[in-house]
Amino acid sequence: MDRAWDAADPRRQVALARRALEMSPDCVDAYLLLSEAAATVEDALPLLVQAVEAAARLLGPKTFQEYAGHFWGGLETRPYMQARLELAQCLLELGRADEAIVHYAEMLDLNPNDNQGCRYRLASVLLQCNRIDELQSLLQKYPQDCSPEWYYTRALAAFREEGDSETARTRLHEAEKINQFVPAYLVGAKQLPSERPEFISPGQESEAVSFVAEFLPHWRSTPGAIPWVRQTLEVGPTLHVPESRPVAWNRARDVLQHLPLCEETEWEAELLRLSSADGDEHGGWTFLILNSATGEQLLLETWPERPRDSELWRHLIDAMRSPRESEPHRPGVIRLTRKSLAKAWSSKLAQIGIRCELTDELPLVAALKERFETFVTRNSRRAAELPEDDINLEQLPQAAGEVWRAAVCKLPTWIQVGSTMCRPTAYLVLDTTSDLLLSTSLTEGEPPDGWLWNGLRSALLRPNAGEPRRPGVMQLSPDTPLSDLGPRLASIGVRCVVNEDSSQIDALIEDLIEHVSGPRRLKSLIRSTGMPPLALGSFYAAAADFYRAAPWRHIPGDSVICVETDAYSSGPWYAVVMGQSGMELGVALYEDLGLLREILGGRLTDEEHARRTAALSVTFGEVFDIAPEDADAVVEYEWPVAAAEAYPSILRVNPGLALRAPLVWEVELLEACLRALPEFVRKGPEGGGSETVAVATREITLQFSRLT
Repeated sequence: MDRAWDAADPRRQVALARRALEMSPDCVDAYLLLSEAAATVEDALPLLVQAVEAAARLLGPKTFQEYAGHFWGGLETRPYMQARLELAQCLLELGRADEAIVHYAEMLDLNPNDNQGCRYRLASVLLQCNRIDELQSLLQKYPQDCSPEWYYTRALAAFREEGDSETARTRLHEAEKINQFVPAYLVGAKQLPSERPEFISPGQESEAVSFVAEFLPHWRSTPGAIPWVRQTLEVGPTLHVPESRPVAWNRARDVLQHLPLCEETEWEAELLRLSSADGDEHGGWTFLILNSATGEQLLLETWPERPRDSELWRHLIDAMRSPRESEPHRPGVIRLTRKSLAKAWSSKLAQIGIRCELTDELPLVAALKERFETFVTRNSRRAAELPEDDINLEQLPQAAGEVWRAAVCKLPTWIQVGSTMCRPTAYLVLDTTSDLLLSTSLTEGEPPDGWLWNGLRSALLRPNAGEPRRPGVMQLSPDTPLSDLGPRLASIGVRCVVNEDSSQIDALIEDLIEHVSGPRRLKSLIRSTGMPPLALGSFYAAAADFYRAAPWRHIPGDSVICVETDAYSSGPWYAVVMGQSGMELGVALYEDLGLLREILGGRLTDEEHARRTAALSVTFGEVFDIAPEDADAVVEYEWPVAAAEAYPSILRVNPGLALRAPLVWEVELLEACLRALPEFVRKGPEGGGSETVAVATREITLQFSRLT
């Protein structure tokens, strides 16, 4: 066995272990090595059973009596404890949690000092099975334990029993004192690294990562637990929206080389921080790309923090592939003032026929910056020159021929306010005669009383264009309350009318959404699929049932299920039920079995994964993980959602990490899988065959088979 452990070739290891068993049928190490080499968890189980039985025979009943209560104390007992720990873990992976609990509990009876950390594994599986009384007894046996496993588990157990009680909140705050890094990982504000830390320090981030990697599934499977942590500890969420364009240069180069090269065209590209009226710089950053000849804004993106250079590079590629107004093309020259960007971009741009020039001045960018800062200064001066309390609006000059339009809308985007996410509300006042935006403002959540009137008053007194004045007519949307605004406008000689045509204002609202959302805007399912609300409601119902069934509790994370059906011309698909790690809950359908095996085996780099993966998935998250339009539809059509963290979202990924909205048939396929998979998983490893389920408009028969 010493030779087997040292052998570099796995086949040689297996051969030596089998030879050891021929020499000694009770060689525990041989069984353990063979279990590690087994192709599946199912194949490993009988080998681990044999390892435990062999170790018990070697020890004999007398040893169990002699070492009871301090079983780890004798060196000869450790192979038995190691084998039994591996057996319990194997049973747990196979969904046989009750049997695993027996093993962990008996190991703690043999060795209460718990040198192997069995109590943490037992606490985890008791949470999984929701055996809270037994969990509470276990927690009380180790009152001196100051680990996150103990403190955060106490908080979760209290929340499961009592909800948002004073006791549960107290325990959660106590847990935060033990390790302050855990909450951010629990709520998803920070992403777990792909590998667990090699060394763990109490109270530090490494300890938080180790704990959350093991216990996150229990928090995710407890309805309301994640939002509760977020609100109680005021942990702000972080939206993680995958990039919509590939960033690997070899792939981007191949795409860009096929775009027309406009050799006479020059672009100006600049990353700006704009100054306010008093000369201070704002906190936000703006990246501009302008066409020097036409003045076209090819790209404008904003960030609250300085973006990474790699993100600016991605947006430069976007400007070539998807400029705002013109056709996709490559310019002959790109001019920059930032040396770091010029140095990073020059060689790559040269490969696709573009010159990168460093310059001291970008005239168009400078002019745009000056206009904006002048606008800010002018409005600040007007605010000081026109004290609203002393101005009679009737005395303002009236432009009788001007027609203004005022609109209020809740924007279909999410913004973070403190530790919560909310929908901003905006008002816009537009001079429809000249198509100029006169005033706009955002407020977090629901607007206060009188907010629109104050906005109209601001547009009259301090318009963005022209001098203070009154229009002849003010148009309002049908949903704007006239009872308050109509008399006020009439009292200052402005006629108030209702106009149902919102096309002019909609374009401004869309620009405002892009400004607020930036690159993080979520795609709406109800707006992009073309499916009627009734059909999407059926998908939501299937997702809610799937979430409640929690099939991820009963199937190993590396299990691959072949899915076939005659309902569509494509297929087969290879399904993976996600949820064992707790990082994502849901199901993913892959098209390439070989690629999927490489992913599950950890044999792909992140870049290879992004470059090659084609998959369709549905995952679950909080309401701000779906598009606001879909959140509105959930309320309007009363679609079922299983829990506050169980809003379903669909992601269709093509090679190169290119995202697109799912097609109608893809939503239907996912719905069928969500309805059929829980029953298939319930049947266990031997289950198979077909499942016929009803989706929105018809019945679909799926053929399932497990792949080893």
